[in-house]
Amino acid sequence: MKHTATQLLIWLRAALLLLGLTLIATPQSASAVINIRSITITAESVPVPVLSFANETLTVDTSRKSTNQATSTLSGGSYGTISYSSANTAIATVDASSGEVTGIAGGTSVITATQAAVAGVNTEATKTYTVTVRNRS
Repeated sequence: MKHTATQLLIWLRAALLLLGLTLIATPQSASAVINIRSITITAESVPVPVLSFANETLTVDTSRKSTNQATSTLSGGSYGTISYSSANTAIATVDASSGEVTGIAGGTSVITATQAAVAGVNTEATKTYTVTVRNRS
């Protein structure tokens, strides 16, 4: 089957786009004809980590600290590191690397653990839990 170079690039760009890739190329001549017997595109799957916490919720008093670290099905080696964030730092803060939570004021916040993506190694994963901070008397 014969196709013009322009047609080939359009199809190739569309196939690569489905894989999340981009092709930046243009034919030298729009009238060029390319004879293609077959094209094989192989995409390797990248592992998806699954995060979990020892506890799905956590309760901490104001001015107190507690830890509820995330574990991953993919850890060590060259897999992405896990970092933490708090949705409401007026209620609870969290150490970005250790996951240690400090109660600031009464209320609730959502703590998010994120395992970073590493190209060709693993995709990004997130997991959340709710922390309740009790006012300490």
